[in-house]
Amino acid sequence: MKKEFLFNCNKTIVFLLTLLGFATSCGDNFGGTEYGTPHADFIVKGTVLSASTNLPIEHIRLIMRDSITQYPDTAFTDLNGKYLFNRMGFPTDHTFMINLVDIDGTAKGEFQSLDTTIVFKNPVFTGGDGHWNSGKTEKELNLKIKPKL
Repeated sequence: MKKEFLFNCNKTIVFLLTLLGFATSCGDNFGGTEYGTPHADFIVKGTVLSASTNLPIEHIRLIMRDSITQYPDTAFTDLNGKYLFNRMGFPTDHTFMINLVDIDGTAKGEFQSLDTTIVFKNPVFTGGDGHWNSGKTEKELNLKIKPKL
């Protein structure tokens, strides 16, 4: 009698656990679980100009580092001196350090290196999906570098 009672209890528990398993696998109907990390795109763009002629400079290497992770990202200026960084990060305040270096030698003139920073303080994000993706925020940073003497 005791064995039969335990056997029926086990069957009932298995049945209930099976129902619970099916119910939780139908996430859309029951609230679903979302996995990931909140993130946003931080866009930095601009133009690099010669401080003496005010003309755009091509072939300038820009290295941008986040002040927290120090992970580098590299961009190069095009024929019009334009560059673009698109960095993903946690949607909060960010400070990026940017280092500019002339890499083409004397071909189009030599320019001094430059270190600068750009700060996203209380950034406003647009285009997010209302879940983990907060969207994007962007700033324009136009820079002038001096010729080497």
